[in-house]
Parts: sequence; structure tokens; C-alpha cells
Amino acid sequence: MVLMFHIIQIIILVAGVLCFFMRNTYDRKEVFLFFPFLIFTFITQYSGYYYSFFLKKSNNWIFNLFGIVEYAFFFYFFYKIFSLNRNKILFKVIYFTFFLYSLVNFTFFQGAFKLNTYTDTVACILILISCGIYFKEILNLDDYFNVKTSNTFWIIIAFFLYYVGQFVLIFIFPILFKENKADTLKLYWLMMIPLNIIEYSLFIIAFLCRKKTKV
Repeated sequence: MVLMFHIIQIIILVAGVLCFFMRNTYDRKEVFLFFPFLIFTFITQYSGYYYSFFLKKSNNWIFNLFGIVEYAFFFYFFYKIFSLNRNKILFKVIYFTFFLYSLVNFTFFQGAFKLNTYTDTVACILILISCGIYFKEILNLDDYFNVKTSNTFWIIIAFFLYYVGQFVLIFIFPILFKENKADTLKLYWLMMIPLNIIEYSLFIIAFLCRKKTKV
């Protein structure tokens, strides 16, 4: 498990570096925002790991705060790539409401030192809905859309696959394994490893899949 954690961090760092060096090739300027986000993710992951390792304390508060920042970034990205104004307006309200909800949950409900699963659950549903709206928008485009060369498309595919897996883990596993919570938790983290590898590997594909030809 520890080895896989370090492997995932290497993939995150590689994705971040590629995002920086391929910055002039993107179909949308918002894609470059993944560079600071991925570097921030890399730093946070190791900060949480070593905080817990050396101080022997729970790092839940670190990852709860990170989750709020992460979801805010993802929702901002969706907001920027939606092409229809009605979708932008609707989800601007929904995402802002979610941000307030996540802060209230962190402060009053589940608190800083317990994993904020309520926030994760709502975010998972909203991200999958957002992916569906994006797919609907590109299907309704009048112009030809080449998915093989769209950075944005592969990023959304990464979101979709990761959060479909997350949805299963959040809603199905507790039902299947409610008799043994220890095995459920262990299996949950084992399943998170391939999901993380898939997500960040698809980010790498997204950053590499298109190159603009300069005139």
C-alpha cells in the first residue's frame, strides 16, 4: 500500500510537469490550471502522509480541507468549459451552495477531524451530473468534434471514470460489507489505488493528446 502511494504521487508529479511543458498546445486555456492544482495535490498528499507518519496523529483535517479546495477547482473548471449560458448560471448557484455546505460540514457537522464523507458523497454526484452535461453539450455541437485531440474531453473522461468508481465505493460497498467494517475499509482503499492511477494517467493522456501547429 505504501509503495502504491508513492507510485501514485510520481504519476501526479509527472502529470503536473507535463501540464506545464505542454501549456502552449491546449484547446482551452483553463487546462493549464491543472499545473498548479497537481503540484498542490502532490505537496498536500506528502504533507498529510508525513504529518501522520511522524506525529502519529490523524491527517483527516488536512485532506478534508484539501477536498474543499479540490472540488472548488473541479467545479470552476466545469463552469468554464460549459458552453450554454443556462448551464453556467444553474451550476454557478449549485456549486456555490455546495461550497457553503462543505464549509458548514467541515466546521459543524462531521467536523475537521473526521473524514467528511457527506461532502465527498454530494461532490461525487455533482461531478457525475456535470460530466453528463458536458457530454450532452458536445453531442449537440453542430461542428465536428474530435475527441482524440481534445484535452478537455480526456480530463472529463478521467473525472467520469474516477467518480463512477467512487460512487460504487460510497454507495455499494457499505451495503455489501456492512457485517465487517474493517474489511470494507481495507477493500475501499485497495480499490482507490487503481482509480487514482486511472485518473492521473488519463490526465497525462489529456496533456499529450493535442498539439497546435503554429503558423
